[in-house]
Amino acid sequence: MKFTDENILTIHERREIYIRVHIADGQEMLDKKVPYILKRNLPSHGQGVVRKIACLEDLSGLEAFNRV
Repeated sequence: MKFTDENILTIHERREIYIRVHIADGQEMLDKKVPYILKRNLPSHGQGVVRKIACLEDLSGLEAFNRV
């Protein structure tokens, strides 16, 4: 997956954005493929930390990631 150097706060068009979130106690979500399952397994008491936000250059490789 390739990212651009664009600042997501200043882009003026609709773009696909990559967001990487670390979720403490999120082990129940590992290897899940269905978005409903991912949402259902979010820990109610957990807290997520955004690790990376970037604009995607294109959509190649996107099938390897879960989208919620």
